[in-house]
Amino acid sequence: MHRGLSQRRAGSIFLVFVALAGSIRAEPPPPLAPLRFLVGEWEGIGDQAGATGGFTFAPSLQDRVLVRTNYSNTPATAGTPASRHDDLMVVYVEAGFVKAAYLDSEGHVIR
Repeated sequence: MHRGLSQRRAGSIFLVFVALAGSIRAEPPPPLAPLRFLVGEWEGIGDQAGATGGFTFAPSLQDRVLVRTNYSNTPATAGTPASRHDDLMVVYVEAGFVKAAYLDSEGHVIR
C-alpha cells in the first residue's frame, strides 16, 4: 500500500512540474534585440561650416521594427542656399536576415 501511495505522489509531483514548465516558458528575445543599443535620440555636433543634424532610433510595431528618422541642416554659403535633408529608415527581419528600407526627402528609395 505504501508503494502505490508513493507512486501516486511521484506522478502528481511530475504533473505539477510539467504544468509549471509550460507556464514558465520565456518568450524568445525579439530578433532585433542586438540592435537595441541604437535606440535613443542622437544629435550631431555642428561642423566648421555650421551644419547640424540628428536622428532618432525607436522600436515600433511591438518591437518588430526599428524606425530611424534623420535630419540634416546645411547653412547657406556663398553661392549655395541653405538646405535641409530628411530621411526615414525602417529596419526589420525577413527570413532570418536583418534588412532595411530607406526613403529620403530627395526621392531616393533603397531596399
